[in-house]
Amino acid sequence: MNRFIIHTLTYHLPEVVEKCLQHHATLDQSHERYLVDVHYPMLDIQKNAVQIAILARDYGFTLLRPAQNRGVAGNWNWVFNELDLDEKDIICGLDPDTRWQKDGWDTAIRQVMQADPSIAYLCANRLQSQTTENEWSIPYHDEVIAGHIIRFYNGEMAWSAGAFSGRFMLLADGLSQEMKHYGYIEKRCMEKIKLVKMRWGRIMDFTEVHDFDSNHPTVNEWKAKQRDRIENSTLEEYLSRHESAIIL
Repeated sequence: MNRFIIHTLTYHLPEVVEKCLQHHATLDQSHERYLVDVHYPMLDIQKNAVQIAILARDYGFTLLRPAQNRGVAGNWNWVFNELDLDEKDIICGLDPDTRWQKDGWDTAIRQVMQADPSIAYLCANRLQSQTTENEWSIPYHDEVIAGHIIRFYNGEMAWSAGAFSGRFMLLADGLSQEMKHYGYIEKRCMEKIKLVKMRWGRIMDFTEVHDFDSNHPTVNEWKAKQRDRIENSTLEEYLSRHESAIIL
C-alpha cells in the first residue's frame, strides 16, 4: 500500500509530547500520524489521557489507546497489528524525547527504503556525545542509496528515531526485547534482522538528539536498572515502591 506511518508512543508527560509535536510540525501532512496513549503513570494517568487526546486533536494525529501498557516492543507490535501493515508500508516511531535536527528526514527515509528493500530498519545518525564508546568501535561500511549515505553496522546500535519496513515486520512477526518492559530491544531486533537476511542502516545526513533530561530522575533510574538487569518490574510497580522519592 506504500503508506508512510508515523506513531508516537506517549510514554512521557504531555508537555514533553507536545514539544516533540511542535518540533516536528513540518511533517508531510499526507503521512498517517498516530498518538498512542500507553498510560504514562507519572502524575495522573486520567489527566494525562485527557491531555494526550487534546494534543491529538490539535496537531492532527489519530488517537489510539490500547487497553494497557505492553512495554516498548509490545506497544510497537500492538500498533503494527492495529494498522494492518502491508509489506510495502513504512512505519516510523517518533519518541516524545527525540528531535530530528533538520527537515526532510521522512522523505529521505522513504526514498532509501523504497530503493533498497533489503533494509529492515533505518535509523537517524546520532551525535557521538550521545552514544557509547562501544558503539563507535563496531565495524561498518557505507553505501550511497537514493543519494544518501547509509552506514551498515555489524552489530546493534542504540536508536530512538527511525523506521521499520512492513516487509520486515511481517517476516519477523513483530519486535521483541530481552527485558519484559524496557531494555535490549536493539539486540533482539538485530537478531531478527539477521534471521530474515535483511539489514539495519543509519542515515548519516540526518541526525537526531535524544533529550535524556526530559525524564523524571526516578524514571531514568528505573530504565537504568532495567538495562542493568536489576529490575524487571513495570514502571508503575517501581514508582509504588519509591513514591516518597518522587518530587514533581
